[in-house]
Amino acid sequence: AKEQYLSEGFDDYLSKPIEVEALQEKLATHLPEELTEWKEESTEVIEFGPTNDDILEFGPSFDQHEEEKRLPLSLTPDMKDKLAAAGIDLNEGLRFCGKDESFYIEMLDNYRDSCETKSKTLTSHLASGNLHDYQILVHSIKSSSKTIGSDSAFTLAKSLEDASGAGDTAFINEHHDELLAMYGKLADTINDILKGK
Repeated sequence: AKEQYLSEGFDDYLSKPIEVEALQEKLATHLPEELTEWKEESTEVIEFGPTNDDILEFGPSFDQHEEEKRLPLSLTPDMKDKLAAAGIDLNEGLRFCGKDESFYIEMLDNYRDSCETKSKTLTSHLASGNLHDYQILVHSIKSSSKTIGSDSAFTLAKSLEDASGAGDTAFINEHHDELLAMYGKLADTINDILKGK
């Protein structure tokens, strides 16, 4: 993929999932030196929001159901333990999310929410013999699994991605259901964790 993009005129290439440090280094090599400035990581908390009651009346309102759908802003020790028990490497996931716990929680939420649709679509591609679209979708599952820190799902999805690229339907048929079971179990576990079960 890197060779293809560079041959088409791109200046550089980073593979997914993107690591913050790698992205910073690439940007620094391509931006003029006078436009770049390196700063120490700040621990300062910046609060945003209206400062008087007049502004508040124009703010968004939330009903009870919207409140219930809100995600936690940080990970509790119990959540961390449950993620580890599910084979999810929290440190790896946070690394891909810039060490931002609320962003990582959003990634977990997206992973859970997309599981059913992606699983059905992947199965449909396999049933119709559409290995091209199968490869694209299993690549997406591979990347999102890496982003949340699930090495086992990443590894299995990668092997299916490679097999679909090589037209190895025997391997795909042998391991497709295994990936879906693993993916579904992770999504269910994440669902329980985010709901505080």
